[in-house]
Amino acid sequence: MLMALETCRTLHSNITVSSVKHSKSFSRRFSKFNIELENVVLPCLEVAADLIHGGKEAVKKMKQISLSDTTISRRSVMLADDMREQHVKKLRLASSFGIQLDETTEIGGEAQLIVYCRFPDLEEKTIVEHYLCCPQLGLETTAHNIFQKLYDFIVEEGIDRSKCKSVTSDVAKAMVSAINGVVKKI
Repeated sequence: MLMALETCRTLHSNITVSSVKHSKSFSRRFSKFNIELENVVLPCLEVAADLIHGGKEAVKKMKQISLSDTTISRRSVMLADDMREQHVKKLRLASSFGIQLDETTEIGGEAQLIVYCRFPDLEEKTIVEHYLCCPQLGLETTAHNIFQKLYDFIVEEGIDRSKCKSVTSDVAKAMVSAINGVVKKI
């Protein structure tokens, strides 16, 4: 989140930074933005600005904070992308890592591959575990298709595959088959 906030701070004003921070807070608390945050939260902020900072100038600045559903959604995506970039950057620096794979199916029948990674974080001096990616597999969940999606992500992100020291998954045939399983291919 720090990189995203610095970008906003340099490109825009503190009003945008405030909007990003509010977006982070709202996205943690609400699974869907089904309440109109502009009509609920912004008036509360305006009252607080008037009472604490005492004046129309503070209220005027508060009114500039964008809290629309589209803005909150866009900023949530921006924050998620920023976090993923930071995790991948730290993963590239790690001496080794392990991944955990699981295939899941959406209501519509489309399969997805959920990938978590575990690695030593050099900055935090601890082992960390993070969600890495969730590529769509479509209707085909063969070992080759699963491996290809994972491989494409690793190559695209510049991750050194040789640093992968462990792979865990469920016991699905496509994952663990001794001949053609994803684990074997990795």
